[in-house]
Amino acid sequence: MGLLSVFGGFVSSVCSAISSAFSSLGSSLTTFATKIVELAGPLLETVGKIASMVAKFLGVTEELEDPIELGLRAEASDKKPEDFDSYKDYINYIKNEVKIDEEKLKNASDIDKAKYTAIGSGVLIKGIEDKKDMNIGADTFVALAKIGTETLDKLGGARGVDAILDTFKDGKLGEFAKYVSGNLNSVKDKIMVSDRLTETFKSLNPDMDIKDIQKEVMDMGNKK
Repeated sequence: MGLLSVFGGFVSSVCSAISSAFSSLGSSLTTFATKIVELAGPLLETVGKIASMVAKFLGVTEELEDPIELGLRAEASDKKPEDFDSYKDYINYIKNEVKIDEEKLKNASDIDKAKYTAIGSGVLIKGIEDKKDMNIGADTFVALAKIGTETLDKLGGARGVDAILDTFKDGKLGEFAKYVSGNLNSVKDKIMVSDRLTETFKSLNPDMDIKDIQKEVMDMGNKK
């Protein structure tokens, strides 16, 4: 049984497992990791991959991190994110001072793997929020996961994701997430999001045909 099989009826079990690690994670990270699971469902692994990619691009981490290992370290840590000035400092601490329990990792159940993935992804996204000095939220990264790594790579990879964050940093990331999920009812807002994405990807990919960019942006919408 693979990692994706834990979702659906098992989401509550994963959330309960995260809550059980409250004493190690603290309130903010526990709440955020739980939100990721609730919103991402079977896209959890993709959320983690994108978060890892962007964190490395922005210098939050020195290398691509495995969210599962990062989550395991966070759970085993004797310090919480609140004990540090930034999530980058917290990540450096758990990477350098907290050893991986290889046996625990090897024998982890699907529920545990999902728990660690959510926690590790939460750590990375919070680190990205610190670096960008903006509230990004779990829904944004779930929207990026719905778009998919293949499309994101085509449009600039981590650089493209960073550009999306900058494009909607004026408090419009929620509209971007709703656009991708097909939950944006306002025609005006749909046009705003579509136009911004088109201009963003046009600037990143000047050699790409504008019609191809417009098609990619149109395909980003309504990915339930």
